[in-house]
Amino acid sequence: MNRGKLKNLIIGDFQMQAGQGMVMAAGFSLGKGSEVIRTTYRSTLGLRPYTSVLEANFFRGIAATYAFSKQLDISTFYSRTKRDASLDDSSADEMIISSLLISGYHRTPTERAKHNIIPEQNIGFHGLYRLPSQRGQIGLTLLNTNYASFLRKKDVPYNHFEFSGKHNLVIGLHGDYRWQNLHFFGEGARSKSGGIGGIAGLIAGLGKTFDFTFLIRHYDRNFHTFYGNSIAESTRPINESGSYWGLRYTPNRRWQFSGFYDRFTFPWLKYQVSATSDGHDFYLHVLYKPNKRFNAYALFHEKHKPHNFPDDNDPLPPVAETIRRSVTINAEYEVPLRFSIRTRIQGGDFAYKENPASRGITIVQDITWHLRKLELSARVALFKTDNYDSRQYVYEKDMLYAFSLPAYYDKGTRHYLMARFNLSKKLKVWLRWSQTRYGKLDTISSGLAEIKGNKRSELKAQMMYQF
Repeated sequence: MNRGKLKNLIIGDFQMQAGQGMVMAAGFSLGKGSEVIRTTYRSTLGLRPYTSVLEANFFRGIAATYAFSKQLDISTFYSRTKRDASLDDSSADEMIISSLLISGYHRTPTERAKHNIIPEQNIGFHGLYRLPSQRGQIGLTLLNTNYASFLRKKDVPYNHFEFSGKHNLVIGLHGDYRWQNLHFFGEGARSKSGGIGGIAGLIAGLGKTFDFTFLIRHYDRNFHTFYGNSIAESTRPINESGSYWGLRYTPNRRWQFSGFYDRFTFPWLKYQVSATSDGHDFYLHVLYKPNKRFNAYALFHEKHKPHNFPDDNDPLPPVAETIRRSVTINAEYEVPLRFSIRTRIQGGDFAYKENPASRGITIVQDITWHLRKLELSARVALFKTDNYDSRQYVYEKDMLYAFSLPAYYDKGTRHYLMARFNLSKKLKVWLRWSQTRYGKLDTISSGLAEIKGNKRSELKAQMMYQF
């Protein structure tokens, strides 16, 4: 709802995107990749309805944004929901939560027993002031989270500085400023534990052909933010410091060269990393687009990252440097008869330093047919890897608000067929069938997901009606 000064009113499920996402982040972020410049900056989008099928990382309640003036917006919200969680079996006197769950699976009595067992309340605030010059803005963010039960992760060394308790408060200050071809931005935040997180970055247009970005980040090992998702090598902004450099060169309309280098350190232990550690990430991308119908690109990616050495029974095993490299060549052509064809060859290797490498390769053929009310997409992929370490990840088209990035490993084929029907302006339907066949496996996956045989099939359907 948008009525005059009441810019936004949401009752139901929603998210908040403020600053660089250290306190609250919304939407999906691919992180480091082919977009080497804009990936360092996140816009303040404010309150947004939540429409994803994922059962985590959203608020449920009431939220509003009010414009006090052209320069000042105030957003507040209250959320109360229940979260899936695992209990600490070692505690008999009180209910202690050992972990919050986000899978959304409730297939068995054990999984259903973990469904919606911990009430969570959130009170949030965001104030945004735009400078009269329209060159920048400053924002203040606050998120107060309360759980009905005590949350304490498993007592292992790498969890020593993780959140423990029922209540967390995160306060952040963010801002950005534009001057000519320079864009400065940053955010700092502090959690109840005293842990501090900070980001400072710059995006610069260096003439007509060069773009440059630089970002530094630091997250204390005891910085706790449940709804933050700012740029990091890890999946969460905690226990990390790093610096990122990105450069893009566009000499003409046909060619574009880009790349980044990211250096990161972890000042405390991590899961499967039993010592303080560091690493780096290097990426190169070349794009050729001679016309609107054809484009091709090649990329090289190399990452050095720490990991406990495998097959070591020591409680604190030695940490080794792992090296993962990948090379991709991709070409896409749009045929005048509403067809688009894409071919992709991707290969790579993985090794613990000073040990033999395992290798993998995949060849992918995609075709998409665009009609007025129908879009058909199909893929056939061939893959071969030495083991799971050299698995290959390739993005796939999926349902609306869904994301598919399966791991291709062993030897086999992968194919899918997806149809999207635009039945009317308000009604859309998606159907998707996929199958993976393995050449050497007799059993796929394990536990509840175990499949006897060498193939896995999946059928999906989705319908959306817009009121």
